[in-house]
This record gives sequence, C-alpha cells and structure tokens, in this order.
Amino acid sequence: MAIRQIGDPVLHAPAKRPTLPKAELEALVARMFASMVAAQGIGIAAPQVGVALRIAIMDVDEAGIVAIDPRIEWTSDELEDTSEGCLSVRGFYGMLQRPAAARLVALDLNARRFTLEGDELGAQCMLHETDHLSGTLYVQHLRSREDLRSVDPDETEEVTA
Repeated sequence: MAIRQIGDPVLHAPAKRPTLPKAELEALVARMFASMVAAQGIGIAAPQVGVALRIAIMDVDEAGIVAIDPRIEWTSDELEDTSEGCLSVRGFYGMLQRPAAARLVALDLNARRFTLEGDELGAQCMLHETDHLSGTLYVQHLRSREDLRSVDPDETEEVTA
C-alpha cells in the first residue's frame, strides 16, 4: 500500500472507529505492517495508507502492537524534546516537545481491551500514531519553522513513525 503524504485529505481528517469483519481487519493490518516495514518505520496509522479508520501499529522494540480505536488515557507532566519524523512527511525531521510518558487504551484484533504504557520513544510513538487518527501531523506541533529540517529521505539513522 502506498503511504499517503502531507496534503492528502485523509491525513487531515479524524478517522472513524472500524467496523470491519475480523478477516478484513486482519488483512488491512497485514498490509499496513508490510508498508511500515518496507518504509523502515516504527509505527503507522490506517490514514497513512488511505484508510480513514482508527487503527495504528506501533513497532517500537519490534513489539508489533496493533491498536484498534486507541485513545491516550494519560500523559506525564514532564515534557521532553524529541526529534520526530513521519512516513507521511518524508525528507524532514522536526524538533518538538512531547510528554515523557503516556498510557494508551485500545482493542486488540480479538476486540479485547488492553492498556499500554510507554516512555521516551514508546510514548512518542503512541502520541504520534494517535495524532494521525485525529487528523494531526507532527509538523502541526512544531514551535516554529526553524524546528523543521530536511534530510535525505533514505536516511535511516533516525526513527520514523
């Protein structure tokens, strides 16, 4: 599946809760995972592949977590400066502040509720992917244009979600 780029309307609108049959949901998740791996990302949300549904995959530490209708339940008061990239904003990284820790609640592929907590990169990925499901890209969190820098799109030394 092609990864949609900034400016595509599906990336800038809130996604809807999925009501797909399980087999279709599993097939979509498999295609999303393949797209994320091919692009060397650590996370991907359904809108990034053109599907306006609240589905995200987070693969920090190769965990391969599938989150259906995820919601951020809590974030820490402590903020940290992060360098963030996005598969839908290729060729750029931005410096922004994110909470240092977060807790997410979601459903798995079997419609079982689960809770996920993360800090540092884990929290950053959860917040980044749930932002996608609300129609928000990380560049909207930048304090100024000076916080955005261009990089070679094939550069893999930094993490992209």
